[in-house]
Amino acid sequence: MSIKELSTRRRLPRLGKIHTGIKVKNSKGVEHPQPVDYFVVPPEVQKVYDEKPKELKIMFPLEDETVWASQFYKLYSSSRGLICKGDGALATQLQDTKTGKLATKDSTQAEMTEVECAGRECEYYGEKCREVMMLQFMLPDVPGLGVYQLDTSSINSMININSAVEMIKGFVGHIAGIPLTLVLESQEVSPEGKKKIVHVLNLKIDVKLADLKKQQALPAPSDVELPPVDDVAPTEATWEGLTSAAPVGDGTVTTAPDLHDEPAEPKTKEYKPKEKQEFPMNNLGHLFSACFTKYNMRPAEVLKELGVSDKQSIGDVEQAWQKVQAAKGRENA
Repeated sequence: MSIKELSTRRRLPRLGKIHTGIKVKNSKGVEHPQPVDYFVVPPEVQKVYDEKPKELKIMFPLEDETVWASQFYKLYSSSRGLICKGDGALATQLQDTKTGKLATKDSTQAEMTEVECAGRECEYYGEKCREVMMLQFMLPDVPGLGVYQLDTSSINSMININSAVEMIKGFVGHIAGIPLTLVLESQEVSPEGKKKIVHVLNLKIDVKLADLKKQQALPAPSDVELPPVDDVAPTEATWEGLTSAAPVGDGTVTTAPDLHDEPAEPKTKEYKPKEKQEFPMNNLGHLFSACFTKYNMRPAEVLKELGVSDKQSIGDVEQAWQKVQAAKGRENA
C-alpha cells in the first residue's frame, strides 16, 4: 500500500553549503562579510580538491533551472529571517499588521502580504534588498548522493550562469548531467565610473563542443525533488556597484553590508518627492504603498477605485494617485 501523492515522491538531500565569502570581525568586534577569491567548502570537498579551490566539477540534477537556480529580490532581518521576496512584479512581504510596513523585531503582530514588487525602484533596494541566486548542484567527484547549495548576490555571476545554461541548452537541448566546471574568477567592473575587481561565478564546459550532442540527460524519477533552499542571507560580498570598495591584495573588491541587521529606513535622497508632493510616485510600488499608508487601501481596493481589473491597466501612476486622492477627498467632504 502507498499514500497517494506522497509515497512516490523522491527528494535529493542537501549535503552542505559552499560560500564565496567569510565572516570577519572589525576592530570593534562587529562581524561583516568579506569576499574571497576561492570557494569556502566543507571538509569532504576539501579532501577531493584542496582547502581553497577556485574550480569545482559540477552537474545540475534536473532540467528545470527555476528549481536549482532560484532567483529573487530578497530582504532579510536578523530577528525574522527572510521578510520580503519578489520577482520585480509581485512580492510576498512580512508586514506589521498595525502599521502596514515591514515587520521588525518590535512588531507584535505580522502577516505575509502580497504587494507590488518595484525591483530596483524599491525604496529598500541598495540598502537591504538585493538580487539573490541560490544554486543547487551535484559534485560528482565528491562521495555522496545529493546536492550542495551556493548563494550569490552578484549580478554578473547571475548573468554568467544564466547565459551559460541557455547556451548549453541551445546546443544540446538539455542541461541535466552535463559535466561542467564552476569557477570563481576575477572580473573588472566600473560602477559609477570607478574601476573595481570583483570575483564572479562562471561555468565552463568540460567536453568539446562537437561532443556535446552525445551527452545524455540524467535519468531520474519524474517527480524527483531538490531540498528546500536554505534561505538565509548569503555570506559573500560581490554586490557590484552598490557598496563601497575595500582593498584586498593588489586590487579592490566590493563589500556588501551585513544583511543580518534590521531593515534600514528607506533611502530618501534617491526617492525625494517632488515639491509639494507628499509621496514619491515613480512606479506602481509607490502607488500601492502610498494608498495603503494614507488610506489603508489594499491593492485590490486601489484597482477597484481606479476602475481597472489588473495593475497592467494602470498607465500613469501620477494620474492614478491623483484620482485616488480626489475620490477619497470626496468621501471625506
